[in-house]
Amino acid sequence: MAERTHADVPEVLAAAREIQSQGEALEKAMKTALGNIVKAENAGDVFPPDEFTDKFLDVYKKPTEAGLLNDAIKKNVEALGPTMKEFGQYLVGGMWTTAGTDHESGSDIAKA
Repeated sequence: MAERTHADVPEVLAAAREIQSQGEALEKAMKTALGNIVKAENAGDVFPPDEFTDKFLDVYKKPTEAGLLNDAIKKNVEALGPTMKEFGQYLVGGMWTTAGTDHESGSDIAKA
């Protein structure tokens, strides 16, 4: 038996669907986490003024090209789940296109 060098269509589809599923789970987890972060940021007693908190907040709310660092991080974290889901959908679509092309090519070869 020849050594297998590539995954079968069902294996790739299963992996792509798992990526989508994990993206959905990550999206839900990040929404919860971001809600907790916002709640903590808005609570008056979470960042009491002292030498440690002040230094932390200088970095946490540092201005960047994307806005304040903490806001930029929250925005990017929020996009992780949807990006994983989109990537999984792209893989599923690409796999079906590849499988269809392989099938058509095989038919063309058989006819020749």
